[in-house]
Amino acid sequence: MLQVRALLAESCSRAFGTLQEDEVNEVLLHPHLMFLPPDEKQELHLVHQHRMIFAMPAKLQYCVYVLLSLKDNLFYIGFTTDLKRRLTEHFHGQSAATAPRLPFRLIFCEYYLSETDARRREDYFKTTAGKRALKLMLVDTLNQTKGGS
Repeated sequence: MLQVRALLAESCSRAFGTLQEDEVNEVLLHPHLMFLPPDEKQELHLVHQHRMIFAMPAKLQYCVYVLLSLKDNLFYIGFTTDLKRRLTEHFHGQSAATAPRLPFRLIFCEYYLSETDARRREDYFKTTAGKRALKLMLVDTLNQTKGGS
């Protein structure tokens, strides 16, 4: 643990100014980092907040999202690297696939490190089995939406 504290103190000093080992009060590691081999060269983003250091893997940039049409009660399943931009396009009728089915509500999204994994998940959700899985996972959300919330 001392080696981890020293490494984080050194890394944070470069990013945030001088920090001593004893100033690193707590280290919270993302669960997936515990299983990385020691020689793995994965980029880490360190965030200093209230004298706590959070070490996280590189940004999850590939998003699979599910919209529910409030018009026809059907899903729209998509993939993007910029969810905010993509939702703005959908909600303002700038997407030919969704414009006739407005309005929509974002009911689900997942982020991935790998574009391949994200596209595979998007393809799965578009299958009958995938839509069935979404309906089971989101039963409360779907009931709330039907109830007018």
